[in-house]
Amino acid sequence: MKLKNPKNMGQNVKASPVLPNEQGGKPEVPNDLRKLDLEIRKLQFDVATGKWLELFKAIGPVVTSLGIIGTLVLGISQLKQTQVSRDDERFERSVARLGSSQPSERLTGLAGIQQFLKTPDVSRQESTLRYLINAAVIEKDGTVRSAILDLLNSLPDSRLSNQALNQGLLAARDRNRAILKRLTDAFWQQQNLAKKRLVDPSYTEVPIGNPSPEERAPLQSSADAIAALIRAGARIDDLSSIYCVECKFSNLSTPSNLAGVRFDTSFLRRADFSGANLGSASFHNADLILTNFTSANLQSAKFSADTHVEQWSVSSAIYSGELASAWGANFACSNLSYADFTGRIIFSLVYQNPTYGGNMRDEFYNADLRGTNLKAAHFLIVIPEALAPTSQPGTAAQSAIAVIPPNFAPMTGESFSSMGIAVNYFGAPKYSLWDGGFDTPGLEIKPLPNAYRRDFVVTLASLAAARHLTDAELPQAIRSFITANADKLKKPFLSYDCKGGQSSDISDMFSPEDQGPKQTRF
Repeated sequence: MKLKNPKNMGQNVKASPVLPNEQGGKPEVPNDLRKLDLEIRKLQFDVATGKWLELFKAIGPVVTSLGIIGTLVLGISQLKQTQVSRDDERFERSVARLGSSQPSERLTGLAGIQQFLKTPDVSRQESTLRYLINAAVIEKDGTVRSAILDLLNSLPDSRLSNQALNQGLLAARDRNRAILKRLTDAFWQQQNLAKKRLVDPSYTEVPIGNPSPEERAPLQSSADAIAALIRAGARIDDLSSIYCVECKFSNLSTPSNLAGVRFDTSFLRRADFSGANLGSASFHNADLILTNFTSANLQSAKFSADTHVEQWSVSSAIYSGELASAWGANFACSNLSYADFTGRIIFSLVYQNPTYGGNMRDEFYNADLRGTNLKAAHFLIVIPEALAPTSQPGTAAQSAIAVIPPNFAPMTGESFSSMGIAVNYFGAPKYSLWDGGFDTPGLEIKPLPNAYRRDFVVTLASLAAARHLTDAELPQAIRSFITANADKLKKPFLSYDCKGGQSSDISDMFSPEDQGPKQTRF
């Protein structure tokens, strides 16, 4: 029998013809047709089931691979959990040893915990830094504390994440502020109980007095941690109200980026910012005695002060009783373009000084002063108490005097504010302190020689050695004085190579009568 369409065999095959049965029974289907029908049904079944078999064959390896991958993932996860558990145990043991009463055990704990600075786990890095900072603050043993600080100083080689470093810096800053507040509160309480200013010849820090090395250690340790983290690349925008005396924030070979950071009201005496990027940073009312900004970028930085009360250099002189403890900051070779010095005392003048009274001055040698605002800067004059225009120095009556007789004034037509406190100067008789400025129109500095000759020459020779001085916002009195005395100011007392070196030369600075064997002190 011939099939018209093999693809539709199951549907188009006509019913097999029925042959009559000789006995008159049921018609009988021929064997060949029956066989053909069975073959057609088998073919249909094979076609239907073959699709599923092929599908199973295709996805079988995929399912097997997924199973293997799942097994590997589960195994790796279990290994990681095991490793984390082991790390947790090691970390806890190291922390426990750091809390031991035995210095040797604490050193062992330090050796163990420092391994976690190398882990890629950022949260573990953060925890390790926090424990190290806390340990440095509370550590009593000098050897162990030194080992902790050495480890913090080595952070630049650890390649820690910025997130961990920044969190560590936050922790160090907060510890520093808390300790500083405790010490300043104790200082002011002591002063209030004494009902007077506490004067200490060895006084160095304002306003925490002169604590013992043991009392100072926690504060200094937190300060060292702050500096170490910054050198390692940590950065937060708010570092105001911290104590970081002698902190090394930066150096010329590896300058730090601290642009825009606020250091307002911080104690940064003798700190080192050399080479740092401090563009738009703020040091409002900060203690900057002998702070080093050599070759730093200070463009648009703020060095302002609200009043002379906020001048820590003056406060240092008052609380120590010695003017020689007050010094300015070093801005040699820095970029001070468009920086603001409003209200800051930038130099001092000592009346008829037989030695040299220009120590409390900011250094501007080779600094870029384009657009620098110095018009509202202040200065200090220092008058021997015996000559001061009052019969009762140091009293309220002296404080009320605002006008100095012409023979004591370094310029014409200016008034000064008395600070009402007398101080020593290199063991000489007491001097009274007066705050003044150049912002009154029409002021003129008295021609040389005058009672403040040495100080004017030393101080303004530094300004005259700055770059782009003609583009600075200078008081007209200073600009006119520098122009009129250019020959006398051509050689500054101190010169800098902008690489950390300095030299001094006074051979052409003073007239012969000024150069006696004991006439000048440096």
